[in-house]
Amino acid sequence: MGKVPFKEIEESIQQYAALGVKIAFTELDIEVLPRNFSGAEVSQRMQSDEKSNPYVNGLPDGVQKQLADDYANLFKLFLKYRDKISRVTMWGYTMGKAG
Repeated sequence: MGKVPFKEIEESIQQYAALGVKIAFTELDIEVLPRNFSGAEVSQRMQSDEKSNPYVNGLPDGVQKQLADDYANLFKLFLKYRDKISRVTMWGYTMGKAG
């Protein structure tokens, strides 16, 4: 969060589109939790403890705004290249608690 590489994503879209490759973004997710690992290696995932989720009572307003801004800017980029991108699929999307 707050570190989405928009420039690199746009350059990748342009380069893949120039090759005629179909472009899809799958399992899209912007991480808000602290990370103490990198990559997709499952064994590196953090252990569940109090430090792994500092937002058990919900995201603070500033964190929520940054997350919303990151998604908004990412989707502006997707809209800019909508003729090149065939699909965007979200990962881990859940609705907040009602009421």
